[in-house]
Amino acid sequence: MPELSATLAATLPAGSVAVTTDKWLVGDRFSFLDLLVVDGTEATDEPINVFLWSVQGAPHKGGQAAALEDINARWMGEDACADDPDACAALMSALGFDLEEEL
Repeated sequence: MPELSATLAATLPAGSVAVTTDKWLVGDRFSFLDLLVVDGTEATDEPINVFLWSVQGAPHKGGQAAALEDINARWMGEDACADDPDACAALMSALGFDLEEEL
């Protein structure tokens, strides 16, 4: 999701709430608020994971391209859970995993 994250980081005003389904936003401007699990559609019985994100601070001054460069350099590591442990714990719980038991 680096492209979407960069676009939102460059355009959304502080105080906005972003909503994604089954995807995480990355970057300094996004703070995980909550995960809602919604019943699937008629086409699938799979639940839909809805992430709520609070947008912090001013839009990225360098625009989308500069925001994407920053996100790729700082937020696209191999361990998404380390970047946002609260979002990770919420998702793992929604999927039926107990992180305490796994450790």
